[in-house]
Amino acid sequence: MSMDKPKQDDELHILQDIWSSYFAGPDHEAAAEPSITRLRGGMNNSSYRLGIRNQEYVLRLYESHQDQDKVLYEHAVLDSLSRIERRFEIPELVHTPQGNTITYCNGKIAALFRYKEGRNPELTAPQQYEQLGLQAGQLSAALSRVELTHTPVYPPYYRLDISYPECPPAYLLSFLNQPDPVFQHQAHQMKEMAESVAQLFEALRFIDQLPHQIVHGDLNASNVLENDQGQIYAILDFEFATLDARVMELAVPLSDMLGHEEEEMWENCIALISGFTSVIELGEDERAVIPLLILLRRLDVVMHFISRWRKGIDSYAVVERQLEELYARMKWMDKNRDQLASILNPSK
Repeated sequence: MSMDKPKQDDELHILQDIWSSYFAGPDHEAAAEPSITRLRGGMNNSSYRLGIRNQEYVLRLYESHQDQDKVLYEHAVLDSLSRIERRFEIPELVHTPQGNTITYCNGKIAALFRYKEGRNPELTAPQQYEQLGLQAGQLSAALSRVELTHTPVYPPYYRLDISYPECPPAYLLSFLNQPDPVFQHQAHQMKEMAESVAQLFEALRFIDQLPHQIVHGDLNASNVLENDQGQIYAILDFEFATLDARVMELAVPLSDMLGHEEEEMWENCIALISGFTSVIELGEDERAVIPLLILLRRLDVVMHFISRWRKGIDSYAVVERQLEELYARMKWMDKNRDQLASILNPSK
């Protein structure tokens, strides 16, 4: 298999592995030359756009883990969703000739998807956030109908006590109270956060009483596509889908929006909530817990990247940025909790 222009060795190996796994055979030898382009974005995995036999594909290489059960659960969710009537598109897996949806590429678990046209939206206006909220609600409604024989591999967001073996709650509190030397310049902020984090761990104990279902768990602008008309039409990246509190599907995009105090931000929050609740009727207890879940989202991200740092995957600078984000979010919540509660419960 020749190529039109020089490629880096790893990209050549990727093409060779994918060719042999999905496209090898006498009928394919005369096909057009394949192409590969690495896609930007994504801190957990590597993605490539492939052109093979006049078709476009996206290849995902799993970087954070090599656990087949996690990937197979994600693929089972996609398979079940593909059989449910819905108003949005989802990733379409490509099967090997043997019927598998995973293979190995450069020694890592890989999955191949059909390429979808579109772009990640630049969310700025209330109408766009209402669209995102509407799609999140429709996704939640569809996921409530998913039936699986697979057992969820990832624990719920709120089970931080078992989510990160490399960063359990006790380690995190020690990490914040007694910072590693590379984080000494953040020591004051970290020690200030420690008490709030301990209180957050305690407050999470009752979340298992809320309505539960499978949730996507990572819905934001980077995981949706819009078409040329500016309509959000596809939801991507179900890697972290699991059984969790239903309201987490709204808390995650809200968490990514908050952090400023501009009037436009509040208008966008109202629009996002309106879109979601036009499909999903949330109970009072679910609405009340959203501020807690917003902080949980940021804390989960911090623990995720501390784990990656401890395993040597990411540098301390990545953790540093996430600690700054968590500190800023906690300060913001202290100041704006009442206003957030008022838009979550407009009838009160």
